[in-house]
Amino acid sequence: MDFNELMKKAQQISQNMQGQQTELAKETFSVSVGGEMVKMTFNGNQELLAVEIDPEVVDPEDVETLQDLIRSAVNEGIRLSRKRAQEFMGKQFGEFTGSRQLLTSQVLSDPVRWRLIEDAPQSGVFNMAADQVLLERFCPGDSPILRLYAWERSTLSIGRNERLDSELAPQRCAELGIPIVRRSTGGKAVLHGSDLTYAVVGGVLAPEFAGGVLDNYRFLAQGFFRFFEKLGLRPELQANSRKSTETHVCFADPSAYEILAEGRKLIGSAQRVRTVRNKDDSNERVFLQHGSIPLADPSKTLAALFPHTTVQTLQQQMHSLERLGVLERHDLPELQALLKDAIAESMGVSFWAQPWTPEERLAITAAQRRFQSLGETSGHT
Repeated sequence: MDFNELMKKAQQISQNMQGQQTELAKETFSVSVGGEMVKMTFNGNQELLAVEIDPEVVDPEDVETLQDLIRSAVNEGIRLSRKRAQEFMGKQFGEFTGSRQLLTSQVLSDPVRWRLIEDAPQSGVFNMAADQVLLERFCPGDSPILRLYAWERSTLSIGRNERLDSELAPQRCAELGIPIVRRSTGGKAVLHGSDLTYAVVGGVLAPEFAGGVLDNYRFLAQGFFRFFEKLGLRPELQANSRKSTETHVCFADPSAYEILAEGRKLIGSAQRVRTVRNKDDSNERVFLQHGSIPLADPSKTLAALFPHTTVQTLQQQMHSLERLGVLERHDLPELQALLKDAIAESMGVSFWAQPWTPEERLAITAAQRRFQSLGETSGHT
């Protein structure tokens, strides 16, 4: 194509721009973060139309979390709006490289090493304290950390701001011998004990990752997507959070960049960000993302804990590796090995195993006081 043809093409694009902007302004879409704690509505012209903030997230002692949720929602809305505009413009400009392919190629060109921690089954109090210690001790510039862990008994973890109300009563858990532990992250209730649980800790804007909180959700989703592919499944990446009236059960609500199988949620994740002050008084942010992949089907136990829902409803909303036939072929150690391989392949990283140091173990012991089980329980499941 010569210069004159290029100029004609540019004129055609210019003539179409006004009409495209009118069409984009008619398109609206919603973005939600933090388990729908902050919701925003945008149009295709990158204009913010509406904002909803759950009063539960308004904590005078933790303004930074709300600020980060708002920042993440705005950035995600702008990103989706730009993506839609690119789709309109693509007819004139050609195909644009997808964000997932671009991010993968960037990382593969500069592989990094992650620290790996693989824990034996532990109590819910230990697991939550351990994740928090990793977050609090992480410094910008440290190698990212992947922790794989399990639970010594059935345990219900609930979000940082989740209420104990008539639909989530500790006495129901006590009757079934299931302790409740509150996470430092947001989101809703997750039943552990027969799941593959992970935690990732890193710098929010570190070169290994993609940018903001939702960017990191999307970036890390690559590894889980590849993991499910390795299991012979056909995973689907959830583009946006679904609106739901569900008040407590995490797996009833797919959030942005979580993964579905057969239209049902197969992994639930949550993030926590903290600000680290450097020696030069500048600030940087680090994040903890942890999540759960159900192995056995938890719907019967969840329905017993949350009588406002049913087994049938839950099985329509969420999936498990058991119901997908995966547990017939793989046990937990094999699944953990496949997950490590999937993350390494999709993100271009390698792992070096380093168990807990004595200092870290002391810090976990001290932190467990902050994560004591809610309510008294009796018996085990």
